[in-house]
Amino acid sequence: EFGSKTVKSVDELKRSLKTIVQNGYAESVDELLDGITSVAVPIYDFSGNVIAAISLTGPSSKINAVTCLDDLLKSNDMISANLGYIKSH
Repeated sequence: EFGSKTVKSVDELKRSLKTIVQNGYAESVDELLDGITSVAVPIYDFSGNVIAAISLTGPSSKINAVTCLDDLLKSNDMISANLGYIKSH
């Protein structure tokens, strides 16, 4: 076990993955280590496949989806566009 909110079951993992797909980003709070948060967004290639992700990780007091998601999404847009991805919406 890692942090106090580490995913501990397959059902919990499935629920978490469903939320990530619906939101379009992942946020991990106290999963690896208590007091540490990561926020990640996917990078798409020219065919719309996810080929990578970018993330920010740091103290939970400074990092959360509210504070960094806009910048991560802007970076996602630039990198994905350079790989030939064209947003459909």
